[in-house]
Order: sequence, then C-alpha cells, then structure tokens
Amino acid sequence: MLLAATAVAYLVLLAYTVALLAALVHTLLFAADSLSAYLELAAYALAYPLVYLAAAWTFYHGLKPVPPHKPTHPSSTEHP
Repeated sequence: MLLAATAVAYLVLLAYTVALLAALVHTLLFAADSLSAYLELAAYALAYPLVYLAAAWTFYHGLKPVPPHKPTHPSSTEHP
C-alpha cells in the first residue's frame, strides 16, 4: 500500500512540476501583459512547496526499510 502511495506521490509531483513550467512558459510567451496569467502563475508557485512537502512525507514513510520478519514457529528459534 505504501509503495503504491509513493508511486502516486511521485507522479503527482512530476505532473505538478510540468504544470508549473507550462504555466510559466504560457505566462512569459503568450500572456505577458495579462495580470490574471501572473496571478495564476503565482498561485501555482505558492502551492508548490505544499505539494513538495506532501510528496516528501509520502516518500519518507513509503520508502522506509521494512524490519526483518521474526520467525514465530517454535522449532525455528535458536537455543543457546
């Protein structure tokens, strides 16, 4: 479950980064004189740290090493 959440978080972060770059290119090349385009770009840029933080939190918990499995069967335990 955590591995799937990590993959989704990676895809969301990638998609958001591409959308932010697309909004930047659109604003600079096609809507350079439009205030609404700059406000939209500012909204994307201000929300980016939140998206990044959520992805980093998911990466931290999703990519933790799994502790080794301890045997529960009595015959598999070691005796001194």
